[in-house]
Amino acid sequence: MRYADKMKNVKKSAIRSVMADASENGTVDYISFASGFPDPEAIPQEKLEEVGHKILQEKTYEVLQYGSAQGYTGLIESSKSFINKHECICTSDDDIIITTGSQQGLDLVSKIFCDEGDYVVVENPSYLGALNSFKCNGAKLLGVSLEEDGVNLKELEEAFKKGPKVFYTIPNFQNPTGVTTSLEKRKEIYNLAVKYDVVILEDNPYGYLRITGEEVPSIKSLDQDHRVVYAASLSKIISPGMRTGIICASKDIISKLFMAKQSGDNHTNNLSQYMMDAFLRETDMDAHIKHLQSLYAKKCNFMLEMIKKYFHPSIHVIEPEGGMFIWFDLPDGVRMPEFVQSSIKKHVAIVPGNEFMVDSTKPCQSIRMNFSAASMENIEKGIQILGELTYQFCK
Repeated sequence: MRYADKMKNVKKSAIRSVMADASENGTVDYISFASGFPDPEAIPQEKLEEVGHKILQEKTYEVLQYGSAQGYTGLIESSKSFINKHECICTSDDDIIITTGSQQGLDLVSKIFCDEGDYVVVENPSYLGALNSFKCNGAKLLGVSLEEDGVNLKELEEAFKKGPKVFYTIPNFQNPTGVTTSLEKRKEIYNLAVKYDVVILEDNPYGYLRITGEEVPSIKSLDQDHRVVYAASLSKIISPGMRTGIICASKDIISKLFMAKQSGDNHTNNLSQYMMDAFLRETDMDAHIKHLQSLYAKKCNFMLEMIKKYFHPSIHVIEPEGGMFIWFDLPDGVRMPEFVQSSIKKHVAIVPGNEFMVDSTKPCQSIRMNFSAASMENIEKGIQILGELTYQFCK
């Protein structure tokens, strides 16, 4: 088969690779810190059953018929109200398009901005799904180092001087590192984007999952010349399986995304859209989000407590202010890939940090763990196993 050249650098999911390794080792009963799954308790099953049943009874024809590529009008309105509740994200100059998960939103943005060989600047490390979307659409990636308060600004400006079209950032509880970009850096990122005429793709799937610290304004709320594309997701706060994402951007950008979506899946699943609209309208979202924050604060703090108890003291850990992930670094000289394989053999799945890098072949000492999906019992058990490994490897 003669595949497109742009597929050569596209990587399969790191999480699926870890799961496959675990299966090959016969670890059916493994403890997984590898996924990005929400806690089962975070999914409001009863309310979704209620609204789904009602919609299928009362709006059967509408949900079973074709829909609009831009999305169900009701959900466009309710999602706009939701994301604007605590800050002005979607202005009168903006519009919204509903996507099949935020992943499709990232892919559509790639399609409308990237020609073959164009540069896209990304945080390094970054979300693998986004990196693959850019590569699939012919873009070349320029990675910028992350510091504990966001990207290295000097590196960012040097990258912007090369003429990229897009800068992709996850400023809140970044995947995979958990880093939150400071307000000062958000302002400077925006100023640099204006200076060098770069579009900012602000991905905010975890923003509502803050467990400590103060809220930081979005980059989109700072936007004065319509260059920020804001991607939000209902997967992490309602249901990932409903595959419902939100893109807010200028009306001109949304019109281009509309055409790109028409040539893809035509429109997002109607039943999912109607159910998400009903949920947003009928639920006290502030109370729902407080429940999620409390749930994840308990799990995150417990995992950090277990890390302090069981891990070798030479391990450097980034303590997140929210989200779903904890990122830690092994000391120089420790062979990270061997550490990961040893953990799988002991039935604990974790993700090697190099999988999230622009160049995954370069040496990397980092590992990502998810705290949201495992039970409290498995968090302690899994961290204790990993802790024993840290003492074996960090001699």
